[in-house]
Amino acid sequence: AELAVLAAAFCIAGANVLARSAGQLTPMALAVGSQASAVVFLIPMSALADQPWDLAVSWQSIGALVVLGTVGSAIPGLIFYHLLARTGATRASLVAYLVPIVAVVLGAVFLHERLPWEALFGMVLIVLGAWLVNQRQRSKQTNWIES
Repeated sequence: AELAVLAAAFCIAGANVLARSAGQLTPMALAVGSQASAVVFLIPMSALADQPWDLAVSWQSIGALVVLGTVGSAIPGLIFYHLLARTGATRASLVAYLVPIVAVVLGAVFLHERLPWEALFGMVLIVLGAWLVNQRQRSKQTNWIES
């Protein structure tokens, strides 16, 4: 499991660098390429791990697959690549830090999960860190403009 997490981190970092250097490609092309390569990689992994031929397929599971694929992956991917083109890799990668905040808030709102002070403190630290990175980026841009 640790190896998979490490591999995912390297893949995300590599994808961000490649996407940023692929200036001639549109955000739509980058998003489609990203999703298509994920499908190509994950289908054999799914076949090995889950043996999907033994699973019962229902309209509900197909609907969940479509919604999660579009709303949970394709649309955010497209938004991310638009953001990457406009703001750069450092700022665009800050979006990943907001995911736990959204997950905790959605869990509290829809699943009535407890929201301990540690979670709130962590959210404040995440937002503060993102804000500091943005301030540093603005400072570099301002210094470059003034010189």
